Amino acid sequence: MTNNVQTYDVMREHEGDRFYKTGDTRELSPTDAAVLVGLGVLADHDPERFKSADLHEAGMSNVLAQIDASLDERRIEVDQLLADEETRLNDARNKNSDAILALEDDLTKARTTAENEILRINGEVSAARDAATAEITKINADLAAKKAEAELANKAEKPLKNKAE
Repeated sequence: MTNNVQTYDVMREHEGDRFYKTGDTRELSPTDAAVLVGLGVLADHDPERFKSADLHEAGMSNVLAQIDASLDERRIEVDQLLADEETRLNDARNKNSDAILALEDDLTKARTTAENEILRINGEVSAARDAATAEITKINADLAAKKAEAELANKAEKPLKNKAE
């Protein structure tokens, strides 16, 4: 048995008696590697073969880092927008609260003024009723006095008429 071991690149993953991961290198005898080379799992070692993949992976890492950075910037921007919106909403709530308090004050003043006006009008109506009642009572008293005078005058004239006949 000769010990001529060669280096092979793993081209695709394969699981047999050992696990082969894409991009790895393996040192095997050509006899042991023959079947795997035939299956396309292994190929003769080429130092340049996976450099482009490594560069691509490094480039992808760089792109991912840039994406993460831009996501972080966007998160900060969105958080600031949310904070600004919350401030705006709080300002609007405060203005609405102030406006409601002012309206409640105006309503209380208007209600007090209306109640005072109703009391004044009720007082005037009551005084007018009392004056009208007094006037009616006076008129009724005058009528009663005039009726009494008329009855007395009629009684005084009746006997004279009877005597004259």
